[in-house]
Amino acid sequence: MTRPVGVSAGGLGLVLAWLGGAAIAQLTGSTPVVLVLAAGFVLFLAALVDGAVSIRGTTVHAVSLPHSSTQHEPVTITGDVVAPRPVWLELFADDHQIAAGWTTKSEFVGDATFERRGTVGHIEVRARSAGLLGLVWWGRRLTVAVERHLVAPVALHGDITIERIGIASDGDLAGAAGAVSGEIDGIRPWRDGDSEKFVHWASSVRSGELMVHDRRQNADQRWVVRARSGTAIPDEEAGAARWAIEQGLRSSVSVMAAVDAGEPVAIDSVDTALEWVSTADLGAMPQTHRSWRSRFQRVEPDSTATAESRWWSAAATTLSLLMLGGALGYSPLADLAVVLGVAAGAAVSARSLVTGEQASALVRGLVGVGALVGFALVVAASGRLDGTLALLRGPLPQVLVILILLHGFECRDRRTIRVSLGISAVVLMYASGLRVDGSIGWWLLAWGVTFGVAMAKLAGPTEQARAGDRARSIRTPMRGWATRFAGLGGGVLATIAVLTIVPVPSGPARLTLPTLIEDASPVGAVGAIAGPDGEVRDAGNEGGDGDRAPAGQAGGYTGFAQSMDTSVRGSLGDQIVMRVRAPEPDFWRGQTFSRFDGRRWYADEDIGTLRQGPNIDIPPALGDTPVADDIDVDRFVQTYFVETDMPNVIFHAARPRQVVAEADVWTRADGALRANTVIPEGSIYTVVSDRVRVDEMVLAGQGLIQDRLNDLGRQVLGAALEVPATTTPQTVALADRLASGQTSTYDVVRAYETWLAENVEYDLNAPRPDEGDDAVDDFLFDTKRGFCEQIASSLTIMLRTQGVPARVATGYASGTRDEVAGVFEVRASDAHAWVEVWFPETGWQAFDPTASVPLSANAQIGSVGADLLAAVSAYVGNHPLKVLGIGFLAFGAMAALRLGRVSIARKRRGRWGTLQDRFAALAGRRGAAATAANPALAAAWTGADDESVARLVADRLDRVAFDPEFADEDDVFDDTRHLVASLRRSTP
Repeated sequence: MTRPVGVSAGGLGLVLAWLGGAAIAQLTGSTPVVLVLAAGFVLFLAALVDGAVSIRGTTVHAVSLPHSSTQHEPVTITGDVVAPRPVWLELFADDHQIAAGWTTKSEFVGDATFERRGTVGHIEVRARSAGLLGLVWWGRRLTVAVERHLVAPVALHGDITIERIGIASDGDLAGAAGAVSGEIDGIRPWRDGDSEKFVHWASSVRSGELMVHDRRQNADQRWVVRARSGTAIPDEEAGAARWAIEQGLRSSVSVMAAVDAGEPVAIDSVDTALEWVSTADLGAMPQTHRSWRSRFQRVEPDSTATAESRWWSAAATTLSLLMLGGALGYSPLADLAVVLGVAAGAAVSARSLVTGEQASALVRGLVGVGALVGFALVVAASGRLDGTLALLRGPLPQVLVILILLHGFECRDRRTIRVSLGISAVVLMYASGLRVDGSIGWWLLAWGVTFGVAMAKLAGPTEQARAGDRARSIRTPMRGWATRFAGLGGGVLATIAVLTIVPVPSGPARLTLPTLIEDASPVGAVGAIAGPDGEVRDAGNEGGDGDRAPAGQAGGYTGFAQSMDTSVRGSLGDQIVMRVRAPEPDFWRGQTFSRFDGRRWYADEDIGTLRQGPNIDIPPALGDTPVADDIDVDRFVQTYFVETDMPNVIFHAARPRQVVAEADVWTRADGALRANTVIPEGSIYTVVSDRVRVDEMVLAGQGLIQDRLNDLGRQVLGAALEVPATTTPQTVALADRLASGQTSTYDVVRAYETWLAENVEYDLNAPRPDEGDDAVDDFLFDTKRGFCEQIASSLTIMLRTQGVPARVATGYASGTRDEVAGVFEVRASDAHAWVEVWFPETGWQAFDPTASVPLSANAQIGSVGADLLAAVSAYVGNHPLKVLGIGFLAFGAMAALRLGRVSIARKRRGRWGTLQDRFAALAGRRGAAATAANPALAAAWTGADDESVARLVADRLDRVAFDPEFADEDDVFDDTRHLVASLRRSTP
């Protein structure tokens, strides 16, 4: 029967870490946290399956015991085992454990101790294994028949009934009347009728003492040892009987044994005595009652850990803390202190693992003083804390780092090391919730490798107990590495498979929306829009050169001003200006423009209402009409991580409903949001929008908007319907011709976009229109070259000529998605202008012929797994040589590490010791026991030539080990090495 029996010590800490990570995922909406959780889930499943496979592949074919043993005295027990890896065996006889220990892949050798006397005909074997990862333990019970084994009681000098009977020809112990008892001149021969005992008077007179001679010898006596049944402790009664019987046998007495008044049984040898005292029915032993504590035994049999596992766990801790430090902006000096602190803790605890001794009082004192100093520095640097995020980014992680460093000094067994790994996982996920940079994937990969190796190093026996296994591991490294790589690849594929059913996080929990804006410059004019430097500007015609602001000043984009000149051209930089954590792509709106004079767009003059942060409810803007009941509206959370100084624009997806920002915000009727401060680099704010799920059918189903718009609607949306006087008749004619025959405004928009895609060219170097010319006419019919502002303007005016409310919006396109970090990387070159068209049932809808931002119903990313798989495929496709290089470097590093370990092992063993290991490994592959002596190893070769070679090798190896006069000669070693090589060629 195979069944799970529990988790390893410290496994609960890993489970709690996973649950903590799930909470972090909820609070942050971070995709990397979801990746770690999925990998942890797969790790648990792998541990579960691997343990089951290991234990199901374990078989005990035979168990060997000597003929007999004595209670409570160890006796060697061996087992013929087949197992994929070392497993823990517990051997039981009559429900009492007699032996326990680790196996190799082929045998078990241990000391068995029996508690109760009797005979043993079978052994119950309880095998346990947690597989390669050592986390989830599985058990299996096997019953193995053994040759009849006697368990004799311990010989005790106790109260036992012994009947002593003389053996004579007539059975008479008394002499005849008148018999002579002694002679003066000597001893005469005994005659019939004489007494068995007599006084030798002559000797008595001479010595002055009474000298009595006994004619009977021991062989002429019989002892009947009678054991009592029903005593309080029958095994003690049997022990007393054994002592008496053995005394009689040593005295050459004829011994018989019986229980109570039963018929005596002749005991003629020690073996017969052991048989009788082991099997005599003297009653049942009293039951021993185990305490409730003893019933809950530890599942993992070995609590000790290796120094190697401790250092790997320290590496995982270091990576997680450095990742956290990078997210919180720690200085290189602070990172160095963290590395040194982790290394010091690992060195102290690793030494304790090796020596078994605790750290000295001096070391403990220094650690305590260091911790107190660290806490004092944290308190001194904390200052005033405003908000939850300030606490989470300030003293809380610093205190956590100090506690982790302290815990590192206490990692002296498997439980504490696993707890340390769980803590590092929580720190990693905590940091992943804060970090959005592009290197997070490499951090996760590095931590995952160190975590996995540490877990593997904590599994199985602490020390490899079999020299043959050590030799096999030295001689066949590639097979082990291939297995590890296959397991790693399978784990990655399984993780991606799990993630394919996990949706992309929709965003953080509402109560913990992150915000952080520090050292921001206020905006001088009330409700105005200002550049990153805080200066209010009306960009578009400054200096009259028609150039955009210099690259790197993202806020200098002409669309982030009160007005926008469509003739301004130029190029922006390619640096990342912000990262947006959102589950789907969208336009990140910053400003809207409704009034157009043929060349320049103007924003609404109404400054709106100032609302105090950090939690700001946003009322519906003009045109945010109630959505029809049959159309879905989802909560759409966007968190903006600002990477460069930005203007006071609060970017957002359409229909914002809540802003969480450390600033006061002007909410405007045109849908734009402006803070009363600029947004400096390092700022974070969050916007929650209502995402209307629209697709082609929903939009087309609303028909022609101009036919559904009543007078009130035209009045309210009048600014979005105005057609400037400069609009030329040929622009109107083109719009009419393309719209003719269309049954819905959506079809009209698509017809306009199709014509633009076929007839105009996107060109940042397009010529400027002449002074007084209409910019739309110039673009459509003259130059036919332009950029997003001109394209959006043309589409907007063409729609207005058809009576459709439309306006221009500026901001950023969604950017490039980093699937691992789960964010959109928005660059300065993503600054964009697009068209927003009003629909009566869904409100403003963005359109743009040049940006591939899908409709909201089509923009949903299927799952984290699909997202990640796309990222991996794209990366491999774009960087094949880099991927191959990384693979070769990883393989080379592991090979170098392996060769280094083998070299060290060989140096410690010496050249003859290495040769011994090879010889033992070859014999093991032929079925020899790993612990067998060299002659037994040589017996594994049966062919005439191979057998003689093996015997010669065994003889030389024994001479090296046991002959004090052995001289190490190079030619003898080289000849022996060649002999072993010949045996290797003949070994399958």
